[in-house]
Amino acid sequence: MSVKIIMCARYSHAALAALWLVAAVDVAAYAQGGDSAHGTLDLGTHGAIVPDAPARTGTAQDGPESIVDFSARAGIMTDYIYRGTTLSARQPAVGAAFEAALAMLYGAGTVASVNLPSRPVAEVSLGGGIRPKLGDLQFDLGALYYAYPGETPPVGVTAGINYWEATARADTKLGELMRIAGGFAYSPNVSNTGAWSKYAAFGVGIDLLGKFLPRDVSASVTGGAGYFWFGAQSAALGGFPLPAYLNWNAGIVHAQEP
Repeated sequence: MSVKIIMCARYSHAALAALWLVAAVDVAAYAQGGDSAHGTLDLGTHGAIVPDAPARTGTAQDGPESIVDFSARAGIMTDYIYRGTTLSARQPAVGAAFEAALAMLYGAGTVASVNLPSRPVAEVSLGGGIRPKLGDLQFDLGALYYAYPGETPPVGVTAGINYWEATARADTKLGELMRIAGGFAYSPNVSNTGAWSKYAAFGVGIDLLGKFLPRDVSASVTGGAGYFWFGAQSAALGGFPLPAYLNWNAGIVHAQEP
């Protein structure tokens, strides 16, 4: 078990116009969980406490009978930020995630509190995929469905903001201390607006040398950037193109083992 703290600063020059929300997001600092000191890098996926990392924290049972690897985690953050845009109205959010993996195959889900214009009770994601490895490259190819139960769509809108997205990413290490990752995501109907969306991101992490840290303490410096661009909304929502924007993040991840 470990205690993890991430300090992140994020910026976007235009805001996500999906979710019936068009607003600029400025520079701020947030304490967030999810990226372990030696884990995967945040490339911008849903899930609150687990932005990109698999939920694996240990197997449910040990020994030769352990065919499926089950894991779960939960946590709290001061703001749930998704690709540079707050999904909790700059308020604290809680979340939980689970995963079941069989060899390269996995199924996963997350539940997170949100504060959106349609007032859903939570954000729930369910999906799965495959994680093949080619040399030093670890791939993750999957798809997720995002649901917002209990929401009340705006007047004149008959459908909610549920949608699905396909994702692909690759991670590798350069030497003993540096980790890099790249990813791409596509949705044919983001937030049920009628507009397609594409997101490309790159991240890097540098693990700090243990000789400069106390015993049983690990830390890393992480950062990344992503670009989000869209097609035009449906005619019922006005038919105008949603604005593209750039976002970035930087932080220090700290973990202490008991």
